[in-house]
Amino acid sequence: MISLALIAALLPTPYVEVPATFIRVIDGDTVEVRAHLPFDVHIDLVVRVSGIDCPEMRGLSARAGKKAKAFTETWATTYPDIVIQDTGVVSFDRVVSTVCPANGGKCLDDALRDAGHFKVKENLGR
Repeated sequence: MISLALIAALLPTPYVEVPATFIRVIDGDTVEVRAHLPFDVHIDLVVRVSGIDCPEMRGLSARAGKKAKAFTETWATTYPDIVIQDTGVVSFDRVVSTVCPANGGKCLDDALRDAGHFKVKENLGR
């Protein structure tokens, strides 16, 4: 799998926004996209959405994880044309990237957060 960092290195400026379309939603904060590069080059990537951590699809949080996935699927249908921007981080073989509507609007991480689809991190004992 090719990293967006490599793609960005091939383009004029690093961390450039790359147009993309959704292939599928894996879970609330992980999607597969097709990045559209210059010269009619298209690359499929698994992207971990930057800035959000949704509940897991298994275990005690499965119900919340499925709701987050359904939300992301609806968002992807509403905004099929997106731009992604590599953050330079890789998480479990996934590129960590922003995912935003190509024609403007609320990015996926903000939409998920506003809808309450995120894990609450408790800082116990402090």
